[in-house]
This record gives sequence, structure tokens and C-alpha cells, in this order.
Amino acid sequence: MKKLKILISFLLIGNFLYAQQPPTSLGNPNSNGSNGTRFWSRAGNTNANGLNNVFGTLWDSPIWTFTNSKNRMVINGDKFLPSLNFFSNISTEGFVGIGPNSTNVVQPNGLWNDWGPFSLLHLNGNKGPFTTQRGYRPWMQTGITFTDNIYLSYMGLRTSTSLTGKETTETVIVWSDNNNQSSDDLAFRFVGGGGDPTHSSQLQDAGDIDGRHIARFTGRGFMGLGPTFGDPSLFSDYVRPASQMHISQDHNRETWVQITNEVGTEQTANDGLRFGIDVGPAPSGFIRWQENTPFIVQTDWDNIPGGITDGERMRITNVGALLGVTNYNGITSPINTTRVAINHQGNNPIVRPMSLLHIGDDIGSGGPGTNDGWRDWMDIGTFTFTGEDHTYVGLKFEQGNGFDAVVGW
Repeated sequence: MKKLKILISFLLIGNFLYAQQPPTSLGNPNSNGSNGTRFWSRAGNTNANGLNNVFGTLWDSPIWTFTNSKNRMVINGDKFLPSLNFFSNISTEGFVGIGPNSTNVVQPNGLWNDWGPFSLLHLNGNKGPFTTQRGYRPWMQTGITFTDNIYLSYMGLRTSTSLTGKETTETVIVWSDNNNQSSDDLAFRFVGGGGDPTHSSQLQDAGDIDGRHIARFTGRGFMGLGPTFGDPSLFSDYVRPASQMHISQDHNRETWVQITNEVGTEQTANDGLRFGIDVGPAPSGFIRWQENTPFIVQTDWDNIPGGITDGERMRITNVGALLGVTNYNGITSPINTTRVAINHQGNNPIVRPMSLLHIGDDIGSGGPGTNDGWRDWMDIGTFTFTGEDHTYVGLKFEQGNGFDAVVGW
């Protein structure tokens, strides 16, 4: 019995060692045995360390996956590429490459045999005369690389170390152009259910062959937001982004940029700050502060960060936003009356502009309840004030006589 157990153990160990050694012969191509080129064992391997159903090898060898006698996928073993886009000794350990193994490769024996994959997951297409490595960087590892039509892009992580030794990690989207001409773009498109196999000049139709254009970034750092951007050499109704932030709408549609917050302004189309183009009755440019509070213009004055609040230059508001404030006694103007202030000192803004145009300083320095020379008829004109002195140049309504020109001081 002991001899039988020893013999069985010897046979099992021998079979295990044989199964884990690199094959020395492909055997008969027509054979269904374990040495045949068509043999595929789905039972897995048994590892002496207790790992069962191991798919792969226990020696340093890649795993190739074939269909129809063509290489479709590779999983690297321990592998260093001697050169990739002029960078040397690139580790591609465990990288996976998927794609057709055709003549569209960098090396004559196949992209997945000699050269790639370039990152943890590399998807290679089948267009163009070769698969480019232009644009590759050594930090393109933990992510997905796409190559096709002499083009490379990457989505994943970028880890870098600064001159001070601090390490940072970014999530990046990278696209490239093999000849450094910046002619290829990063584009976002929305597609509908389809139905139009051609390009539509309607541009809002998400069902055509292109879908609806949403956003585009060029290699020059320009961004185009809207449906009209694309390559005008392909379709004449497309345009290229003409500035670093170019927003455009198709046909004669209104176009707006809007800034809101959740509580202070709320977030409907009638809230917050809106600027853009309104199309009716003719295209006009608008800046709309859609809240019943002042619109304030500020500039810096001492080049010290954080001092911008002391640099108020202009305040645009209306009487309705000022009702009930101190020193606005006797106001009779309609609440929609315009009030504009141009401040003398940016750190002492005119928060209560008293006339159509109020220049200098805010009133009230003469003591509580005083208007410092201002009268409620000082409406359509310029009110200039500082200290306790004022000047008014404008119109004054006289009952039965219309408006008179007035200079007051």
C-alpha cells in the first residue's frame, strides 16, 4: 500500500511539473492532445501553493489569445521595452493589449508581440498605415491607451514629482497629433437613436451620422461650446473655435452664459448673472444682473491679493433696491428709476446713489438725517458730493412749466 501511494504521488508531481514547464514542441497541428496547437484546457492548472484554476503560466511568458489563427489579445509578463517614443526601459509588466493583429503595427511581428501594449489597457484599431507611438509619455501607465489612424490618446492617471520632491496625481484626458500640428481635437458629442446616415446641416439633429456636437478642445487650448463646432474642411457649416472660450449656437438662436448659486440667487433662467446674445427683434448683446441688488464693478488698486473689495469703481442699481435705507428721505421717483454711482475712493463706495449719476462720495457725513444738499427733485442729472459740499447739474420738474435746466450747489 505504501508503494502504491508513493507511486501515485510521484505521478501527480511529475504531471504538475510537466504542465507548468514551457512547451518544447507544438506537436501535431491536427492533434487534440495537450501538445496540439488547437488544444485549450478549460480545467485550469493546480498550483502547489494552493492556488486552483490558474489561467496562464507559472513562468515569465505573456499570454496570447487567438481567434481564427490571429492574435487578438495579449497579457504581458515581466517586460521592459528598450525604447518607446524616445523613452527607454519602459516597464509594461501586466499590461493588456486588445485589437486586430494586422499590418497596422509598429513592428513587423505584431504590436502585441514585440512592442506593446503601451498602458495597463491598450486598445488598438485597424486604420492607417501604422500604429503611432508619438505622444506617448512614461507616466501613461494606470489608464487606457487608444491608438488608431496614426493617432494616440490616453485616459487615466498621471503621477509626477515636483522640483521640491512633492508627488501629485492627476486624472487626465490626453490626445495627440503625430506631427505636432495640433490639428486633431478632443470632442464631446451626443447621439440619438439614429436614422440619418448622413451629416445634417440642421446641427441640432442628434440622430444624424455625427450626432450633436457639445464641446470641443483644440491643441492650441481653444474651447468651442455649442453645436456649430467641428472641422470645416469636412462640412462647411462647421466652424473652428476662434478664442480660448468660444460659445456659439446654431442658426439664429439666443446664446447665454449664466452664473447662479443655490440660495442667494436661486437657479432658474431668470436668476443670477446672465450675459450673451438675444436675437429679437435683432441680435443684441446683453449683461443682465437678474437680482434686485446692485451690479458692482471693482478693480484692484495696490496689487496686493485680497484687496479687491477696497476697489469698487461703479455701482449700477435702481431706486427700488434702495428704499428704506438711511438718508433716502422724501424720495418720489418710481422704483424703476436708474441709479449709477462712480466712486471717488474704492474703499468708500457710494452705496446710496442719489441721482441718475452720482459722483464722488456717499452722502450722510453731515450727520444723521441730513441729505447734504440733495433734494428729491435731483433725479435726471449728475450729483457730485464730497465732505459736506455738493453740485447738481441736470433737470428739475416745475409744475405747469415742464423741466428746467438747473445748476445747484
